[in-house]
Amino acid sequence: MRKVKTYLIILISTLVSTAFIYPGGSYVATERNMLFKIDRSRDPDVIMYDVNLNSMGELDKSNPINIYWIKNTEKGIIKPLTGIQKKFGYGLKFISINENMADFQFVSYFDRVFKLRRTDNNQFKVFTVSHNKKVEVQRLYVQFEDKSSWIPNILNIELYGIDTDNGNPVHESIAP
Repeated sequence: MRKVKTYLIILISTLVSTAFIYPGGSYVATERNMLFKIDRSRDPDVIMYDVNLNSMGELDKSNPINIYWIKNTEKGIIKPLTGIQKKFGYGLKFISINENMADFQFVSYFDRVFKLRRTDNNQFKVFTVSHNKKVEVQRLYVQFEDKSSWIPNILNIELYGIDTDNGNPVHESIAP
């Protein structure tokens, strides 16, 4: 029985520690770095968006946001986006960047600007405008019409966040 417990503890700690290692680099995802995520109707895989800081605690101007998959369909391993996913789907186009802020749009949706900002408590958050309110973005949900992978038909995008004025939850359906 003791041997089984020891084995389970080693197995769980190995899975937890390796699940947050970014392939091909030393990036370690932490809750403090997390900005928002994208869930999708296709499968349980999640696209994560984390702030990427340099050694001085400022935004990395060459890559202010680190984007990667948590592949729940593959036991939770972390994988980078493919080149096609970065260029046509989930990648970002930066409009302006300095050490404390960056404005960006999704490469697949130019109708909205998102703003990465350092907050009063020295954390980075992403904001946008929804229903004429400043909203802290928490997650997006993409609803696909079918499971086609080459030319997907998106029915809608759900934005979930928090109204920065009163702390109330905000939900918006966006027709692409």
